[in-house]
Amino acid sequence: MSHPTRPVSAALSLCFFLVACGGGGGGGSGGAAVTPPPPPPAPAPEPAPTERALPSPVEAFMGTWQTECTATGTATSTQFKYTFTQVDAVTADYTYVQEKFGNTTCEGTRTWYVQSTGQATWQADTQPAGDLTASKVKFGMRNVTGGPGISIGGTNGVTLPAAKQILAIDGGDTLLFGDLHALDADGYPTALSGAGYFKQ
Repeated sequence: MSHPTRPVSAALSLCFFLVACGGGGGGGSGGAAVTPPPPPPAPAPEPAPTERALPSPVEAFMGTWQTECTATGTATSTQFKYTFTQVDAVTADYTYVQEKFGNTTCEGTRTWYVQSTGQATWQADTQPAGDLTASKVKFGMRNVTGGPGISIGGTNGVTLPAAKQILAIDGGDTLLFGDLHALDADGYPTALSGAGYFKQ
């Protein structure tokens, strides 16, 4: 008995399918190499701390400082005032005013005044003054005005800034000047005066 013959076209189609579906090729693990993920980025460096410059010697002294009213008679009084305006780290423009009044309360219209302007320069060295540290300051005068009847160096009570002074701040709101009755070899006061100028 003879067997039926498979068509040639069918056999060729089966052979092509086997080849196309990977019937050949050998060796290897059978897959492409896997690339590992990149490492995480390094953390950013910590920023360098910001350095704040030390406050300049003149900063604490800026502004307006005024004494309390002082009665100078039964119907007169006087008051003193300094205003400092910073120029640079060691220099300030200043205005100094002494006023007199026709009452004992320093109120109303002044009857007399003297005003001087100039520049104050803080020196590099300081000196102890009791429990405080005082700055050495040189005062340069530019202009003096006032009236009526102002006479610098006369007998009408004019008081002008000394060329060399020491200044200290007590408690943050009281400015103290040196006592001019006792000076060191360089011409600076050796102690502070008890009269204070108060921050306005």
